[in-house]
Amino acid sequence: MADLVIKRNHNMDPEELRRLLEEKFGPKAKEYGVDVSWEGLSARLSGPLKGELRIEPEEIILQAKLSFTARLFKGKIEREINQALDEILA
Repeated sequence: MADLVIKRNHNMDPEELRRLLEEKFGPKAKEYGVDVSWEGLSARLSGPLKGELRIEPEEIILQAKLSFTARLFKGKIEREINQALDEILA
């Protein structure tokens, strides 16, 4: 079971959304030691956050397990991810 699940609706072109996520979410993830590897409209997350980010036709879904240390900062991690998504989806 995932420690962190974030789902957000969108009405964007999935390819454009992927480009924006790579541009804005990727560097922020690297700051926290999270590696993001894209394949199509799915990204594999590894490091202190292990899981997947998927772009569905009308929804973004992030599901991840957190390392022990990352669990201590779950609230902050969740806020920062939601902030980044707010900027991208605005």
